[in-house]
Amino acid sequence: GQVVAEGSKAGIGGIEVCISSLGELEGLFGACAKTNGSGEYTLRGLPSGEYKVSFFPAYRSGLNYIGQYYNGKASYGEATVLSLTAGATTKDINATLPPGGEVSGRAISASSKAAIAGLEVCAIPIVGELGNCAVTDASGAYTVPGLPSGSYRIQFAPPFESELNYLTQYYNGRTSEGEADPVSVTAEAVTPNIDASMQTGGEIRGLVTGAPSKAPLAQVQVCTAGPAYRCGVTNASGEYVIAGLPSGSYTVSFSGPGEYAPQYYKEKVYASEAQSVTVVAGTTTSSVDAELQPGGKITGIVTSLATSLPLEGISVCRHAVKEESFGLCTSTNAKGEYTLAGLPATEYKLAFSTSIGNYLTQYYHGKGSLAEAEPVGVAADETKSGINAAMQVGGQISGTVTNAASKMPVSGAAVTAYTTGDSYVTNTSTNAKGEYTLPGLTT
Repeated sequence: GQVVAEGSKAGIGGIEVCISSLGELEGLFGACAKTNGSGEYTLRGLPSGEYKVSFFPAYRSGLNYIGQYYNGKASYGEATVLSLTAGATTKDINATLPPGGEVSGRAISASSKAAIAGLEVCAIPIVGELGNCAVTDASGAYTVPGLPSGSYRIQFAPPFESELNYLTQYYNGRTSEGEADPVSVTAEAVTPNIDASMQTGGEIRGLVTGAPSKAPLAQVQVCTAGPAYRCGVTNASGEYVIAGLPSGSYTVSFSGPGEYAPQYYKEKVYASEAQSVTVVAGTTTSSVDAELQPGGKITGIVTSLATSLPLEGISVCRHAVKEESFGLCTSTNAKGEYTLAGLPATEYKLAFSTSIGNYLTQYYHGKGSLAEAEPVGVAADETKSGINAAMQVGGQISGTVTNAASKMPVSGAAVTAYTTGDSYVTNTSTNAKGEYTLPGLTT
């Protein structure tokens, strides 16, 4: 298809066009492509199915156009559904983008009055879902483009893993989104002088090494939970910094790389056992270190109970017996094999499920609920093999959803299955013909 500008009809380069699957395959397939200088794009390699398409200026592109969904819709829910056939080309999936409004301003340090480069500024719509973001330049200046007419809350924040040590704030000097002064935007106009004077945040610093060598580990993600959720990544020397933290008490987690087991500070498996870390804005809390242990592994094979043949694409997820920590899933390969690696030393319950085939979810060892599942204990650097599953075929519910007045099929309608006790089981959405199937149901 092609993306053009409203009015001039000139092709627009740099628009990101994305497609995502619906129905039973919802979220499993998708692709993105950027338009060329003529506004043309092609999305390839898609299996047969139903999809929705979006057209938005690429992130940080500076293009001042209002994004949309096919066919000229302002929200994902309203988007027209496309039916694609593998091996065929669906043409003329085009978009005409209108010019947007802009918000501009400058960000400086409250203490030094120096310009802040690299700060992320986002316009969050009070009504609707079409906002946008920009990043301040070396002079601290920014322009957020591509905004529909309306009212917005403007957020100023360091990027997620940035070492910029400033507290997130909202216009005009507010500490929460709900308190933010609304900023009015008109399409094809600039709302200027939306400035920010940023307060200094707190920092957590530390060193991460690996057992048993005690060598520094690079690319470990270290994150906080508490008054703010932020992360840092260790460098080649194993050092990290998490910046931009408001005062308060935090839980700190360490995860990766490779097959090292994640943990909480201070060398704890569970968040409830973690030693809290106190942060004061404007100061640094140092020596929040970690030594990661080699993780354990659980391996096995998943087959069909009826045929004994291996099953590919079965999701295998583990749940810590004591409490949920560091959620982890994997999928079986063509031989039905799976490996859950990097496991902290504790006991787990395993769930085997699929969103594609008609198989019942089960828990090790052939149990129908998580409560009944047999625990699997794993020690550090241990491989527990032979944790297998034989999947039973489930029941299905299928039908068609139509408009009561017109009798026409309704596409994209959500269909959810509950037990007679009102417990959620599964859900899907209708295709272009209004049809749906809910698989994997117990008797």
